[in-house]
Amino acid sequence: MTQKQPDWQWFWGGILMSPLGRLKWKFQNRYHSRQYFKLLKGLKIKTALELGGGSGYLAKIVADKLGFSLTILDSNPQAKKVWQKISGTGEYILEDFFKFQTIKRWDLVFSDGVLEHFYKKEERIKLIKVHAQLSSKYIVIFVPQNSFLVRNFAHLPEHLGYEKLYTFAELEEEIKEAGLIPIKRAEDCHEIGILAKKA
Repeated sequence: MTQKQPDWQWFWGGILMSPLGRLKWKFQNRYHSRQYFKLLKGLKIKTALELGGGSGYLAKIVADKLGFSLTILDSNPQAKKVWQKISGTGEYILEDFFKFQTIKRWDLVFSDGVLEHFYKKEERIKLIKVHAQLSSKYIVIFVPQNSFLVRNFAHLPEHLGYEKLYTFAELEEEIKEAGLIPIKRAEDCHEIGILAKKA
């Protein structure tokens, strides 16, 4: 099994730059955003940071609905170009989230479709801890679920990079190992997610 990271420059420079690709991406993100509304319902969130935010479109949908200010952190310049075309909401910081240094803290720090691309468990735990370090209140992590549908129809092809598929038990275990307390779960046909807080 390959352990390489996906080629994000290729990904963000490909289909999402076409009108049809953007339309499909927007539909998928609107469908998936409902799980965020379930997890975040009733919480007081004024600021949010998305790690590995890419196009920022999912974050825009959630921020517009829940009324918080948004920051996207991603190291890929091509992703920022897509953000400028289809989102443009909030602040976009081009930097590696493992190297990002700031005294600022956000009410919510989240990632969607990022954690699963790290082959080593210790790297995934390290990334979850980055979420916690930058958050003052809540953490949300979404990953693709280990289901028949995803394994056979929505799994990243092996030659394009590594992608771990998760069960809720596996995701919860890693979140706890990083020192966080899981609070709530949500899922759709592709992804599972957990809302957590600091211990």
